[in-house]
Amino acid sequence: MSNVPTYGNFRKPRTVGMWGLSMGLTLSVFALSAVVVLLLLRQAWGAALAVAASGAVIIGALSFTDVHGLSIANRWMERLMFGIAKRRGRTLYRSGPLGVMLGSATPLPGILAGSKISEHLDSFDRTFALVHHADKSVAVVMSVTPPGIDLIDRDQINTSVAQWGEWLAMLGNEIGVVQASVVIESSPDTGEALVRHIQTMNAAGTSSVAREVMNEVAAEYRVGAAQMRVWVSVTFQPSLMSSKKRTIDELARDIGGRLTGITQQLKAAGAGAVHLMTAPQLSRAIRTAYDPAALALFEIAQSRGEQVELSWKDSGPIAAEALWDAYRHDSGLSRTWVVSKPPQGVIHENVLERILRISADVERKRVAIIYKPISAARTGDVAERDQIRTTNAVTVGGGNNARARREARIAERNANEEAAGAGIEDFAIIITATTSDGNLEDVSSVVRALASASKLARIRVAYGAQDSAFALGLPLGVRPSSSIVKGI
Repeated sequence: MSNVPTYGNFRKPRTVGMWGLSMGLTLSVFALSAVVVLLLLRQAWGAALAVAASGAVIIGALSFTDVHGLSIANRWMERLMFGIAKRRGRTLYRSGPLGVMLGSATPLPGILAGSKISEHLDSFDRTFALVHHADKSVAVVMSVTPPGIDLIDRDQINTSVAQWGEWLAMLGNEIGVVQASVVIESSPDTGEALVRHIQTMNAAGTSSVAREVMNEVAAEYRVGAAQMRVWVSVTFQPSLMSSKKRTIDELARDIGGRLTGITQQLKAAGAGAVHLMTAPQLSRAIRTAYDPAALALFEIAQSRGEQVELSWKDSGPIAAEALWDAYRHDSGLSRTWVVSKPPQGVIHENVLERILRISADVERKRVAIIYKPISAARTGDVAERDQIRTTNAVTVGGGNNARARREARIAERNANEEAAGAGIEDFAIIITATTSDGNLEDVSSVVRALASASKLARIRVAYGAQDSAFALGLPLGVRPSSSIVKGI
């Protein structure tokens, strides 16, 4: 029997203090105890009791966490921040001719507001779009066509997985690369592309029987069909690429020179054909994400040979509203989850297959895997510090904590693999489901079942931040806060 490789060694890095608390809370307990002791020495009994009681409440609110690792204070802050945003009208968005802003444009809302796009040529004279975000970072988006793992032999699968690891490790060696993401989207297919393909095959002189059969195929399979699209984005931070300020053209020339190696390594990792996204293509993809009904209009126009002029400033929604647990945008209603715990146990290369593949019960689904590469110069220190923390956790716990011992073994394996040349990545997984009929609760049940089947047992609705989480799941390379990335 062949030896099938397994994967894993995922863990959440954290500092370890006394009694299972974090190091910060442990120091806070010592400081609070010192204050109480000083008050008792001065015989200030009432003040000592008040300080001890208030401190216990605060530390308890910060230390008691749910299954997703969120404390009582975290959940309270979510409610508070969402309530403030709602009272100030920041959860509503209106644009276009009837919007609150002057002009007829429909720019992107929320954390994508202020983003711009420009087009350039790489070293192979391929046109690519460069997305400029508000935090001064820039992103390149690539459309890929992975063939999947069906009918592929084991050796090729193992090679592709190894090459994907090499690609991620390579990003840690690229100066200025701060993030990479993979977005897999399944959505309804209008069937127009199939009709166009069949029409191009109907050459002159084709028999009427063959033509009739192909037309029947087009008529039957265009109904209820679905399509899957995959994008890979790489985000750069210009300030880390050069100490002096450069123009957009100089920055694009530097990035364009690197895209050759990035795309070739990505293709070797099993991504299939790699196409650099242009500005019109990216504008259309984002527009259909915010307005799913627009997809049919784009497909019909393309079938008629018409060119749809869509600029970046018109790729956003006309109307959107961020709810506590959902996001309403033009013709769609979405809910976004964040994975709070990575897959555990024995993991094979197809662990995420159920959540990624097309589901007849979910109209539109998008899964984004966000990677934060750690520089190759820092991976050794990161692995060593993590190993020291987990060893200390076993020592502090008296060696009887099975979870602490398991994490210590994982940290040791990670350190050994890093010493052998492997890279270290922080990552997050964001899942978005969109429906047009408003039946979001049934869709949510299906998504949770699919996630559980993919060993993503702990997914949490992005409460109070549905608009931001929706934007993070788009193939734009926007960077989440460090707390979100390190949450996995």
